[in-house]
Amino acid sequence: MNRTKSLILGILTGGIIAGAGVLLSAPYSGKEFRSRLENKKSKTNGSIADFKGHTADVKQHIQEAAKTSNIIVKNVVQDITQSVKEWKQNTAPHQQAIQSHLNEIQESLTSLEQQVQNVKN
Repeated sequence: MNRTKSLILGILTGGIIAGAGVLLSAPYSGKEFRSRLENKKSKTNGSIADFKGHTADVKQHIQEAAKTSNIIVKNVVQDITQSVKEWKQNTAPHQQAIQSHLNEIQESLTSLEQQVQNVKN
């Protein structure tokens, strides 16, 4: 029991001395510390509110940009589709003319081959 009493007395004495040391070495009084803590809290809350506001603005800008780009992409697709359609219409007569010339060339080659065969025989 004696050992337990002296242990408890030592712990209490050490705690009291440590508490006094902390109070004496504290840079601010309790009232001043609470005031500083409240100021930092209000500044932090203000920063958080600003951040939320900026985040909402960024979100809105992203949504607007997405809508605008969607419209632009649709317009570009329509323009490209129209251009391809016009190109097909403009090249169709030329394709037909080229095909006609190719057929004439093929017929000429066939005729020449027959003539060469006839000459060989």
